[in-house]
Amino acid sequence: MNADDKYWKYNEAEDVYELYYVEYYEPELIVTIEKNFGGDYVYDFHDKFDADCGCLNATTIEDAKEEVEEIIVCNLEDKIERLRNYFEHLKEVLKDFEGDENNE
Repeated sequence: MNADDKYWKYNEAEDVYELYYVEYYEPELIVTIEKNFGGDYVYDFHDKFDADCGCLNATTIEDAKEEVEEIIVCNLEDKIERLRNYFEHLKEVLKDFEGDENNE
C-alpha cells in the first residue's frame, strides 16, 4: 500500500480507528481497530479483504496500525500466490485439453 493511497482516521463516535484506501476516487473503509473489554486491540476487516477479524499483539495504537497493515500485505501476498497457482493449473489443464483435441 502506497502511503498516498491510504490514511487512518479516528472515529470518535464509535471509538475506533479506521483505515481507508483510495483505489480510484472514493475512499473505501478497509479495516477498523478498537480496544475490546479486556484492553486488547482487535481488528475487523471490511468487504475487500474478506470478513476477517481478530486480536492483535500490539500494546499501542501505532503498533496496532502497523500490525494490521502487515496483515493486509500478508493476505494480499497469499491471494496472489493462490491466483498464480490457479493460473498455472489452468495452463496445464488447457495444455492437456489441446492434446486431446489433436488426437481426435
